[in-house]
Amino acid sequence: FSFVLFVTEIFLIPDFLIDKITEGETPPAPITRAFLLKLLSISLRYAAWSPYTSVFSPVTVLSKYKIDADYSIIEASDKDLPQIIEKVKQGYYSGINVTLPFKQKIINHIDKLVNDAELTGSVNTVFLNNNNTVIGENTDVYGLQAAYLKEIDNSSSKKALVIGAGGVSPSVISSIKKSGIKNISITNRTNEKCIFLKKKFNFLTIIPWIDLKSEIKNFDIIINATSLGL
Repeated sequence: FSFVLFVTEIFLIPDFLIDKITEGETPPAPITRAFLLKLLSISLRYAAWSPYTSVFSPVTVLSKYKIDADYSIIEASDKDLPQIIEKVKQGYYSGINVTLPFKQKIINHIDKLVNDAELTGSVNTVFLNNNNTVIGENTDVYGLQAAYLKEIDNSSSKKALVIGAGGVSPSVISSIKKSGIKNISITNRTNEKCIFLKKKFNFLTIIPWIDLKSEIKNFDIIINATSLGL
């Protein structure tokens, strides 16, 4: 295999945070070009929520580059989403990272999808724009490209397999496609989810879960997009 990659969450720092850095080195180019959160001013509050308590990447990055901001983790259920979005509207949170299982569920509570969020129907970032509109954005697509897929040579000739059809899978599929890889397959324990994704990405080939063991050797790139990677 070219590589096997576990993908769950990708957090990168945006351009407009760079001038907020008070001290320390400038982040590397792939980080400075990425979009993560709408930070309106220094020392405002961040929030992320997940049933998992291992979401630590943003905290690590803020510390490394000495960005004076607060990033907290909120455990929430479906019924809490309207209240959390209301806090975004009120300016209590500058922005929110969204992790599974809310990447699709959050869409019903925000005003507008932009860029890759609109393309994939998956949101991992929410913020309030200058028009007081709650925006849903997706940085998973760019993050996967910048961190991994750009390093692949002769990408058009590669065969990629995505394992899992959950919340991050649309972003993974879109990122692979944008990287020039044309032969993309997907497999999942429940075939219905694969069929649903194929309606959005009609170029996908569905590999039956029962055939995974025998078929996996035929792929150059294997991306585990299940929660196993958490």
